[in-house]
Amino acid sequence: MRAASSEESEVDSEFYAFDAQHQSAFEEIQRTANKQYQNHPLHKHLIEDVLDKKTLIRFCYARKFDVQNTLELIEKHVNFKQDYKYYDDDDAFLKEKGLEVLNSGFFQWGGFERGGNMIIIFNMQYFYKKIQKDGTPGETAEWETDALIYAWLYIMKKNRKLMERTQRFRVINFFDCSNIELSHLFKKRNEMINFIKKSQSCWPELTKKTLIFNAPLGINTIYNILKVFMDKKAHAKIKFLNGPWDLLNFIDSYDLEQKFGGDHEEYPSFDETQKVSEIVEKRLLRTLA
Repeated sequence: MRAASSEESEVDSEFYAFDAQHQSAFEEIQRTANKQYQNHPLHKHLIEDVLDKKTLIRFCYARKFDVQNTLELIEKHVNFKQDYKYYDDDDAFLKEKGLEVLNSGFFQWGGFERGGNMIIIFNMQYFYKKIQKDGTPGETAEWETDALIYAWLYIMKKNRKLMERTQRFRVINFFDCSNIELSHLFKKRNEMINFIKKSQSCWPELTKKTLIFNAPLGINTIYNILKVFMDKKAHAKIKFLNGPWDLLNFIDSYDLEQKFGGDHEEYPSFDETQKVSEIVEKRLLRTLA
């Protein structure tokens, strides 16, 4: 088996690192999946979003290269996206269904970590909260789990376009736990469990790292409950961080927002397409320099 050249992408390097047994399984999965979906009404989307090599590799790793289990995960993934209308050409449906969550400020784009992967910030003080007129979180809101999923899919769809531009296909989940009380998270543990179970059962691993910042005392109680429902790989990637000095081990100061102790101004929202594109271009130029 030949070694990957320096020009090959990160995903090709990963591919050529397979042993013969894994490569054989991958080729069978690729061949079967392409045949299974060649006449699917969403085929034009699937060839870019599911059947491409980099995504198929993630499916394989998620199910340890077991051919049948990997194909079942792909089928669940396609059905999941179809049910939630992920492939609609207009993003308006996803946005409308997840509007309460999106308007809360719970999800935020956070720029890049040191390896060039995108950061998605989860502002936990806004988790299941209504936002008051002054912009601060108020009383607890009753989000449906589906609303959270629609909002998450909307963000992931926006993020994928950026990933394609940067050629980095993992994300950093950054949970900002500043200004929250443990009791609020404990009350909403079932909703968190439902979200984890629903998304994890039909979505291949995409997370590079999960950073939990400024967690309240006693967070281990919640974490130990949630950990039962997480894939072992997922919770192995979790890092608890206590301050800017910890964050700077993963994110350079010029990419880290000022509110977290870095030098970067506040990042725009995912919907501020032009501003986001300008930041991405600057990041790419800096990477190439």
